Amino acid sequence: TPGVIVTKPPAAPFAMTATNATTTNSAARPRFNFNAPVTPERAAAGFSNQLGRGYAIVTYRYTQCGADNADFRNSSFYPAYPDYDWGVLLGWAWGCPAWWIISKRNRSRTRTSSSRWASGGSVVVVPAGNYLIGSIELKSHTTLRLEKDARLLGSPDLDDYPVIKVRWEGKWIDGHRALISAHDAEGIAVVGPGKISGNPALSGRQMPRRPVIIEPIKCTNVQFEGFATEHRSIWSIHPTYCENVVAKNLTIRSTSGNGDGIDVDSCQHVRIEGCDIATGDDCIAIKSGRGVEGYRIAKPTEDVLISGCTLADSIFADIGIGSETSGGIRDVRIEHCNFVQARSCAIYIKSNTGRGAFIEDISARDLEVSTAPGGFLRVNLISSGIRDPEPVLGIEGIPSAKNFSFSNVKVDCGTLVDAAAISPVKPINGFSLADISGTCKKAITLANLTNAILRDIRVTGYTGPFLTQTNVQGTGLEASK
Repeated sequence: TPGVIVTKPPAAPFAMTATNATTTNSAARPRFNFNAPVTPERAAAGFSNQLGRGYAIVTYRYTQCGADNADFRNSSFYPAYPDYDWGVLLGWAWGCPAWWIISKRNRSRTRTSSSRWASGGSVVVVPAGNYLIGSIELKSHTTLRLEKDARLLGSPDLDDYPVIKVRWEGKWIDGHRALISAHDAEGIAVVGPGKISGNPALSGRQMPRRPVIIEPIKCTNVQFEGFATEHRSIWSIHPTYCENVVAKNLTIRSTSGNGDGIDVDSCQHVRIEGCDIATGDDCIAIKSGRGVEGYRIAKPTEDVLISGCTLADSIFADIGIGSETSGGIRDVRIEHCNFVQARSCAIYIKSNTGRGAFIEDISARDLEVSTAPGGFLRVNLISSGIRDPEPVLGIEGIPSAKNFSFSNVKVDCGTLVDAAAISPVKPINGFSLADISGTCKKAITLANLTNAILRDIRVTGYTGPFLTQTNVQGTGLEASK
């Protein structure tokens, strides 16, 4: 069997079998025989209406040539049904005939025709095998399912990733589109148990920004579940301006600086659950824009739950909140997580003078922190991250913060808590440490806090004073051991 994947397209459903593909209205479109011979001459000659790069979704399987691998980048495509958004296409891969199911919005179609993407649903299944692809785009109500032992590998050619506007470190800039991209889509999903690998040839901080692995922009109802990713020196998953995002049971591996795992950027209602993330840079980062641009847009990240995750970082923090905070960050909850390695600290809440906006309602409970030489918790709201060339000026540019709480934490770390880099002009209002036990090399340093609460903190192994405080008001500040 050719192994063509069965889908349910939104506008032109096909009934697929091993030997033919036909529409539900056979009179409308001709029968298509997968066993019909296709010559290289035919593939090269009459295919003037090529889809080219940037096609929406591609899946492939053809084993007659004895190869489970495919290269989509330079194949010619023949649209069997060019009048429809969905079609069966003929092409060539590794010199062998191949059949794809491809969806692509025709740029010449009207808004009415394009709206059909929102009216149906489709599942594209990638079976076991290795598939070299350029950037693809998911449209509304589409699920990309990677079966066991299926692997999508990004092309090493930057030309396979169109340059679009992306948000990068808090600013909208030109950047190469992600390997798996979505824009203004609703009800999209990528599910496993397969793997997606970014190409290490395209990692690093060069501009235009290099392609990340997955990047939905302005999307709603987004699901990532049960698959694995691997990359280096570039972010892995970066939802931007999205609502109702679930990242569940993912295995994320990334190495070297700038190799973040999941970066949540000006998103609302986000759930990151049961993920195993080991990265070079932040495992999970929470962001909302930088400088005057982010402050004027004023699109916060809010209602984020990080639960049941195992986190390991080799360069920076396991969870970083900031430093791009100019749109505001609120209601971030971290629960039942295991921090198995943190080069700098397990949780780092960070910003900079000139960011403005707010960080509020941050809570963490039921955590285990081990192998964290930098410490458990660090808060720096005045000097972390890149200083924007267009900062928010004056007192308005000093981030405000309130309602930070951390409870039921077991630690084996360097510094327990360093929360001293806070402006006296805008002290944190509400800061609670409760039921914390374990060992640390240095205990607690606090500055510029009001309504602080320290309770049931039982740690050993530290040198120096248990508590160093400057301009701190609250309870439990005298004997909280």
